[in-house]
Amino acid sequence: MFNENFHDGFKLISSVAGNFNILFITLVFVVYSIKDWKKIMLLFLAFITGDVLNILIINFIFHSYPAKFLLYTPPVVMMLASLINISQKSESPARWQQVFRYVAIILFCFTSSQLLMKHNITGIKNTDIGADAALTLGFECGRLIVALIVCIVTTLLISVFNVKHREMNLVASGAGLGMAMFLLFGG
Repeated sequence: MFNENFHDGFKLISSVAGNFNILFITLVFVVYSIKDWKKIMLLFLAFITGDVLNILIINFIFHSYPAKFLLYTPPVVMMLASLINISQKSESPARWQQVFRYVAIILFCFTSSQLLMKHNITGIKNTDIGADAALTLGFECGRLIVALIVCIVTTLLISVFNVKHREMNLVASGAGLGMAMFLLFGG
C-alpha cells in the first residue's frame, strides 16, 4: 500500500494536474543556482512543512477547505511569487523576499494538495494519514527533482551560456505571471 501511494504521489508531479506545481516550483527556484544549495534546502523544507501541516489539518481539524479558496489561492500565490522575483534586482534575494517565499510555499502547499485530493486525481479512496503521508512523500520526491532540474538549468544558463541572472529571472517570472493570470482569469 505504501509503495502504491508513494508511486502515485511521484507520478502526480508529471501529470497534467501537477503542472501548476511545476510552474510554482520553477517560479520559486529559478532565482537560485546550485551554489545556493543551503537556501534551496530551506525552501524545500518549507514545501515539506506545508504538506505536513496540510495533512495534519485535514486529518485532525478540518476535512476540506472552501472550494473558492482552493481554486483561487494557487494562481494568486504564483502571481505574487512572480512579482517578488521581478522585484529582485540582485542575484541574491533580500531577506523579506526569502521570508515571503517560505510563506508562499506553505500557503501553496495547503491549497495544491487539497485540489489534487478533492478532484480524486490520486485514485486513493478512504484516505488516512498513512496513505496521505506516502502520497506526500512521493510528491515531495518529484518536487525535489523538478527543483534540482530548475537550479541546474539556471546554473548552466548563467555560467556556460553567460545569460544575465536578472534577465533570465525577468523572462521566467514574466512567463509565470502570465500563466498565473491565465489560470486565475481565463482558465
